[in-house]
Amino acid sequence: AVPSAIHHAGAKPVYVESTTGYTMDPVDLKTKIKSSGAKFCMISHMRGKIADMDEVKRACDAAGVVLLEDCAHSIGVRFGAGTATCPHTGHHGLACAISSQSYKMLNSGEGGFFLTDDGPMAAKVAVYAGAYEGLSEKHITVPPKEVFGDLPNQLPNYSLRMSSLTAAVVRPQIPTIEERVEKYNARYYMMEERLNKHPLIEVPKQNAKVRICGDSIQFNL
Repeated sequence: AVPSAIHHAGAKPVYVESTTGYTMDPVDLKTKIKSSGAKFCMISHMRGKIADMDEVKRACDAAGVVLLEDCAHSIGVRFGAGTATCPHTGHHGLACAISSQSYKMLNSGEGGFFLTDDGPMAAKVAVYAGAYEGLSEKHITVPPKEVFGDLPNQLPNYSLRMSSLTAAVVRPQIPTIEERVEKYNARYYMMEERLNKHPLIEVPKQNAKVRICGDSIQFNL
């Protein structure tokens, strides 16, 4: 899905190596940025596994690369001091995407959210999603009208708005995330301990900066 999104945007994906813990390798990221002349880095927090985002951010900033985060698999995951009070994943990049597809922590069948504090980017996304003929004024989370300028006449409308029915399905689930994270993590750490007792199985330790959401478990053989 991630390379497909890059291809859909008219760009060329360049793959960065991962660590044995299934996260982006910051050392190889620097190498690939230099060798490819990358302008953007889209990092996917696959299965809720989070790289050292401080290192990733530093590497991108040093090379003038725009960092974007795919948080489809990291709903409920927090980064900072490894606690529940840390910021949610998605705060290192200029923007992030969150999925509410069937197998995610928020389930509406299909759908998702685009999050950014960049005004022009937010305005463009709103127009692409279908904020035409002044409909942007009905949004409660978009920049002021002046930021939109003439964008509704310049950009296409792909009609990708989340329906009211989909939103109604998602909203009651949001306050339950932390409660479910606690239950999932108790099961995760129990399974991690048992699996790691096997001499041929390794459940990789996750970054100490991360408060996980253990809704799935992966291991190396």
